[in-house]
Amino acid sequence: MSKKDFKVIYKSFRFENVLAKDRILLFNDDIVTTRILAKVLKRRGFILNWIKEPINIAKQVWELSPQLVILDFSQSNIDSLKLCRVLKRDRRVSHIPVIILSSKDTKSKDIIKGLEVGAEDYIFKPLDIGLFLARLNVILRKRIYREEPEEILKSRNIVLNLTAHTVSVNNKPVKLTPKEFALLYFLMKRKGKALGRRTLIRNVWEYKYFGNMRTLNNHIQTLRKKLGPAGKNIESVKGIGYKLKS
Repeated sequence: MSKKDFKVIYKSFRFENVLAKDRILLFNDDIVTTRILAKVLKRRGFILNWIKEPINIAKQVWELSPQLVILDFSQSNIDSLKLCRVLKRDRRVSHIPVIILSSKDTKSKDIIKGLEVGAEDYIFKPLDIGLFLARLNVILRKRIYREEPEEILKSRNIVLNLTAHTVSVNNKPVKLTPKEFALLYFLMKRKGKALGRRTLIRNVWEYKYFGNMRTLNNHIQTLRKKLGPAGKNIESVKGIGYKLKS
């Protein structure tokens, strides 16, 4: 893929808050299919993240926490079935549904294997957009009606409830902007670990930031103030970035 093609695709996506509700993660090497999906899903209010290289795929899925993963490697030797198996064996992400895109000549035994290892569905290419969206909605609807426990993170006297989207310090509510909430969530999810500034920018703002880090630093400063004395738990790590005390 040329750099020009990559920029076209990259600009066609709207990278929003890391805690966005309807996030879909697409792993594929087919630029044509990627363009179609980017256009269709964006129109319907989904947020699409596209990743060409499935290196450490479980980690990438865990960090972005999508509602659905699409695997489509039809132009390389990468095996979508093996990737699906990796995801379903990882406890952090095994609950996330996976759709495998495949050619119509895919053998029945391969489809059966995919379903047996945990794929939610196989969808054939070229895509029938209407059918694809219908199946997508069915899968996401199933997730909505599943009883899932609230995700509550605690760090000393800070409590973050991801499900209710609330933060409290010493049982007193703290009002945060979406970006501040996402930043605190990312720090709490990895408390005790030093996180680089570029890592924070990429995961909270979701774009490659090549300039200075003023935006991040300002958000950290404001977040500390809003948390009051608990804000001291967010430490600066010289030459790296920030970390939340464990």
